[in-house]
Amino acid sequence: MAAFDVARGGVPSARIAVYNVCSGAGCLGHAILAAFDDSIADGVDLVTISISPNLPIPYDTDPIAIGSFHAMEKGILTINSAGNSGPKGVTFSVSPWLFSVAASTMDRRIIDKALLGNGLTLFGKSINSFPSDGKNIPLVHGNGGGYPSADELGLLGSIVASNVFEADVVSYPSLFIDSKAYNLAKAYANSNTTPQAEIFASEAFNNTIAPIIADFSSRGPNTIIPEIMKPDISAPGVEILAAYSSIASPSSDSNDKRSVKYNILSGTSMSCPHVAGIAAFVKAFHPNWSPAATKSSIMTTAKPMNKTDDNDKEFSYGSGFVDPVKAINPGLVFYLSKDDYVNLLCSIGYDTAKVRQISGDNSTFCPSTSSAKGKRF
Repeated sequence: MAAFDVARGGVPSARIAVYNVCSGAGCLGHAILAAFDDSIADGVDLVTISISPNLPIPYDTDPIAIGSFHAMEKGILTINSAGNSGPKGVTFSVSPWLFSVAASTMDRRIIDKALLGNGLTLFGKSINSFPSDGKNIPLVHGNGGGYPSADELGLLGSIVASNVFEADVVSYPSLFIDSKAYNLAKAYANSNTTPQAEIFASEAFNNTIAPIIADFSSRGPNTIIPEIMKPDISAPGVEILAAYSSIASPSSDSNDKRSVKYNILSGTSMSCPHVAGIAAFVKAFHPNWSPAATKSSIMTTAKPMNKTDDNDKEFSYGSGFVDPVKAINPGLVFYLSKDDYVNLLCSIGYDTAKVRQISGDNSTFCPSTSSAKGKRF
């Protein structure tokens, strides 16, 4: 598929500061807190962090919760990925002052077609993989991770049973199909000593059932304060055109020597920056709004999600699908201050020491935990 147009960010005049918090040792808490401190000192208006915990962490020991609390106190909204452990995995981006973002589909869908040697046509996904004229490839089948890549086998490509999120991190040309189509391909491959397939260039079409929540997007409820809905909102996070480093392989595989300026990626790490761009757009019209006001303007103007078989409903997509145009004029916004969040923490059983661990303010005070309501920690 070839496309020619202009790519730009949500707010082209915005300036971006980047803080590296991850290394070979992982995304360490002290590096995350240092980045928050640096960003606050640098005078940023918003923070977007496409990292989320992979286990429940109390607010007083969660570096993202603590760092974003300090940012909130300085008038800075933090937008955070809900996580990619869905549909059964629960989101651990649950701080009330965070803007937690789930991932949804959008009205553009990209597909590929494969013609098997027996005449059967399969439909799936293959981004940045195959040239526009199609290729005849030996047919190899795998089932998610752990299979040899086409490159390792000296082949031109493979057909793989995989969901859309896994498709972004597998190396070398592959067509990703659902389990039903995979079983048909597998049956053909097993019945032929030299199975062949022709995989054609990607095509885009209008996805009329969008937006629906992505299967991989982490769900609610909130693991610490169930009364506060998480995630907060949903934004495009499937098959997103993203600027990409030319020195990194598009599949994150060291054996993949391709170089691209743009890549098609999926994940809540893609939906989170969408909301950051929308928040910057809102702040361009309302520079004096608090983080809570900006957040509420986007949530209260969100569009309803399309009906699916997802029983999680609001626990999967929060207040709905973002609508940046309506968000600049919501009609009503909600203001919350540091004191409101401190009172909330006290009310759920956090004592003075734990609240001070979050706020970094030794003047913060809570009543004794014995008189606090709904103690949870």
